[in-house]
Amino acid sequence: MYSKVTTDMHFNEREKEVLKFWQDNDIVNKSFHLRDGADNFTFFDGPPTANGKPHIGHVLTRAIKDLIPRYQTMKGKSVLRIAGWDTHGLPVELEVEKKLGLDGKPQIESYGIETFIKECKESVWKYLHLWEDMSNRVGFVRQVLSVLEQYGVSVEHIPSGIDSFSVVVNRADVKQNIYEIIARIKELMQPDIIRLTDPFALIATVGRNMNSRPGTSGRLFAALGKAGVNIRMIAQGSAELNIIVGVSNKDFNTAIACLY
Repeated sequence: MYSKVTTDMHFNEREKEVLKFWQDNDIVNKSFHLRDGADNFTFFDGPPTANGKPHIGHVLTRAIKDLIPRYQTMKGKSVLRIAGWDTHGLPVELEVEKKLGLDGKPQIESYGIETFIKECKESVWKYLHLWEDMSNRVGFVRQVLSVLEQYGVSVEHIPSGIDSFSVVVNRADVKQNIYEIIARIKELMQPDIIRLTDPFALIATVGRNMNSRPGTSGRLFAALGKAGVNIRMIAQGSAELNIIVGVSNKDFNTAIACLY
């Protein structure tokens, strides 16, 4: 038996309450000391270059790399966790060169190596608070969905890339509050850009064991291309719901006809 979960839970606020409890009670450090005296496991992870805003790609790599020390901890090993930031390298140098109006090694040397290095370090600290917040609250997609939930917007699909993600929603749900929703997402996540696309239709190609049939995707895309249908979005599903494509509303009937 279990108590039914209410549908009006505010997940964003609940997460903040849990995070505050962890911080107030030093839960993370306490968990490390549970393994004092155990065999050590060392995992070297290159620190991120924090010379720009974190994006979903950083969340993906951090989550994957966290599996290894977490797994070893569960096996009883003592795993030291020390976070750091990469304050050098080409991305940082290029940003500082642009800021100072410099171009190339000779101008950097004339400006002063030590002074230039100092500027590189300061450029990293500019975004540090965003990275720290991301480290504590890995959940970019969830934060966006929380905003949509507050405005009663139902989500149809979430196709994601390496450094971006999209949310497909019913246009009627956001028509009245679209600018408020965008402002709230910007406030929470501070993204580099938010882009609204024209309405389009989702088409799911369904078939048993489609992923084991060579060339299924190629034939599907070739058929749509031959019919002059512009594919706006592609997402991969399971074996039973293999490929999802997004097309313009005006191309929907043509797409359905050529796929059949």
